[in-house]
Order: sequence, then C-alpha cells, then structure tokens
Amino acid sequence: MKKENGLNLEKLSYCLYFAGQICIYCMVGVFISTYMTDIGIPLAAVGIILVLARVWDAINDPLFGIVVDKFKWKSGDKYLPWIRLATGLILASSIAIFICPDSAPVGIKTVWVGIAYVCWGMSYTICDIPIYALPTRMTDDTKERSMIISFGRIGCTVTGGLITLLLPILRKNFGWSTTGVVICVIGALLMLPASINIKENKTEINHQTSSLRDIVSGVKNNKYLIIFYCAFLINGCLNITNATTLYFARYCLGDEAKASITSLCTMIPSYLIMVIVPVAIRKFDKFKIFHVCMIASTLLGLVRFAVGYENEILLYVLMFAQGIFLSITMMLTFMFTPDIVEYGVFKNGPTGSGVMYSIQSFSGKLTSAIGGSLCVALLGIFGFKTGENAVQSANAIRGIWVCSALVPAIGSGLSALILLAYKLRDKNVQIMAEANSGRITREEACERLQEIGWTELDQIKEDEFITEVDKSNYKIAQ
Repeated sequence: MKKENGLNLEKLSYCLYFAGQICIYCMVGVFISTYMTDIGIPLAAVGIILVLARVWDAINDPLFGIVVDKFKWKSGDKYLPWIRLATGLILASSIAIFICPDSAPVGIKTVWVGIAYVCWGMSYTICDIPIYALPTRMTDDTKERSMIISFGRIGCTVTGGLITLLLPILRKNFGWSTTGVVICVIGALLMLPASINIKENKTEINHQTSSLRDIVSGVKNNKYLIIFYCAFLINGCLNITNATTLYFARYCLGDEAKASITSLCTMIPSYLIMVIVPVAIRKFDKFKIFHVCMIASTLLGLVRFAVGYENEILLYVLMFAQGIFLSITMMLTFMFTPDIVEYGVFKNGPTGSGVMYSIQSFSGKLTSAIGGSLCVALLGIFGFKTGENAVQSANAIRGIWVCSALVPAIGSGLSALILLAYKLRDKNVQIMAEANSGRITREEACERLQEIGWTELDQIKEDEFITEVDKSNYKIAQ
C-alpha cells in the first residue's frame, strides 16, 4: 500500500509538472509571434528569430541527448537533476521575454526578445528530454508508463485549456508584460513538486552510452522512429490554428474576447475525454484510436473551412466536434516514443534513450517554430499588417481564416496517410519490453511475437547484438 500511495503521489507530481510547463509554453511557445508583432517587431524579424532559434535547437537537442546518456550524477539519478535545473532556467528566460521595454527602439526589442527566446528554447531542451523519459525510470510496466504519461497529458489538457481561455482576457486588461510574468511564475511553482516527490528506480538495465555513430545508426535502423516523426513534423508544422487564435477573434469575429469562446470549444472536449482516454488505452490499442481520431479531425476541419465563420453558432459546433478528436490525439501523441525506443532496443540493442527523446523534444520545438514562421509568411503573402490596432484588408482577413482552418486540416490529412505505414502495436511492444528488461529471453520473445502474427521477425537480428553491456543486468538469450 505504501508503494501504491507513493506511485500515486508521483503521478500527481508528474501531472502538476506538465500543468506548470504548459502555462509557460502557452505564453511563450504559442503566443510568441503575436507578442512580438504587437510590440512592433517587423514580420520579417519575427520570422528570422523563430527560424534561427530552432536551427540552434537542431544542434543542441541531439547533443543534449548524448549528454543525458553519458553524464553520471553522484546521486545515481539520471533525469531528476536536469529537471530541477531546468525549472529555474525556464522561469528566468520566460520572464526575460516579457519584461522587454515597450518604449525601446525596434532594434533593441528585436535583439532582446531574440536572445531571451533562444535561452528559453535551450531551457526547454534541458527539461523536455528528461521529463518524457522519466516514466521509464519510474516503472518497467509499459501500461503503467502509458498511464503516467496520460496523467501528464491531463495536466496539459486542464491547465492549457484554462490558460488559453483566460489569456486573451488577462492580456487585454493587464497587457503582455504583467500577464506573462504572473503566468510564468505560477507555472514554475506547479513544476516544483516533481523534483521533490518523484523517485527514480536506479536498478534499471545498464544502457550503453551514445556517440554520434549511435545516433545515426539508431535513427537509420529504427523505421518507426522515422515514420512517426515524419508524420508528427508535417502535422505540427501545418497546425497553426493556435498561432492565429487572437488574430482570428480580433479580425474575423470582430472581438478579441471571442478568442475565449473558440478556446472553450477545444477546452471542454478535452475535459470530457481526459478521463476516458486512460481507460480506453487499457482496453484498446492506442495507435488505432490515435489514427481514427486523426482522420476524423481532418474531415471536420475541411468541413469547417468550407462552411466558413459567418455563422458563429455553426462555427462553434464544428470546432467543438473537431476538438473531441483533436484532444484525443494530443493526449496520445507522446505515448509512442517509449514504444519506439523499446522497438529500437529490441531490434538494434541499446543506443541511448536520451537520444531518442531528444528527437521528440526537437521535433516538438521545430514544429512550433516552423509553424509560427509559416503562419507569419502566409499572413505576409495575404497582406497582413503588424501592430495591435492595425486595420486589415479583406484579403488579409481571408488569409487568417485559411491559416486557422484549412492549413491544419491539410497537415493532419497528410500525417494520417503517412501513419498507414506504422505497424507497431501495444501487444508487440509489451513483449519487446519484457525481453529488453530481462524478464524473458530474446528467444521467448521472438516465439511470442510469431504467435501473435508479428511480420517483421526476419528484420530483427537473431544473433547476439550486445557486447558491451553487463550480461547480468541485460539478459538476452543467444
């Protein structure tokens, strides 16, 4: 009972961490382009800042993945020290963004926000890889891992919905600076319990450290990593609805406060399904749920664009319906990386889990940056004018609608097509995880995979592929 209660406290702390993280992410990651254009930074400069920040992320994410795999903390913990360090760095860099003097020259504001935003991205690199990998150090049970991750997604869903609902109102009444600083401080406070209450299991298998060669080999030979994250990147880069939230309410619906109503249309479905998803993934294969919901979201997005936004009641109904399926896919998305890592270990041997999670972290930030830059570029093509009180042309308003409804639907549709090639399922992963942890031999795993119809055994090396790992910790039959 004591162990069960301890795990429940850890789940709650894990949930709160993501609740705090999403507070800060909503302020910076989602609304950064709106903030920069509102304080007068030119569109071209905004696009350059977003692209350069993520180019740097392209470098530091994989490098940090190697650092996580190789660095040994005296405490024996692998991920928690990084999480503690990142919490303070995220708070400091986020506040730096929003205390930029509004009266400063455009050049100074551009440099100020640009540097602070790059530091913010680096802070997220330090926390993203460890926090998503942490469940693998909390339990060896793959279903339990999914449950822990689902608690994190619930934290994101509940808090993210509240923040997107309240942020337009708070920003309108208190301005960007006050709103940004207060929300970021609240977020950091919510992230703290994870550093105190979560305990790492230090008896896990002894993984190899990773080199540049490991990264290349791991990516090249893990086809499901490539398939899933190709789909992830396309969907994320074209999902620019959130980047246009305030623009859409301000110029298409005629009142910025209506952004709270559109946010409710996705927030309420999130609250309705967040309890259902943890139950559903225990009974059904999570990928099948994920794929069906992505297709449904695509179809509803296309219908919403065709119908238009003039009839606001119909608009809200369609957004609510689409929000149900979007909420499910959002909760499930980050449950697939542990599966992909287990497949990679079973197929190729340990190549560094930190590196795999760095790809997840990098992909998430890259989609945010490209999506923001794409949104800015498209709005520029349609003739969008910067400045909070700027008057937009009919063509610019049309461009906002295209970015808000059509472009995301195209992205999810393309992703659904790519994911037809993703064949990894829960029952396969559980067997692989048991072999990877040493609970069953590799030979037994192959027999069980064959019994359930796994068609890729010929692609899995039958010979002994681990030579440098302590055999007493990592049991694999020859």
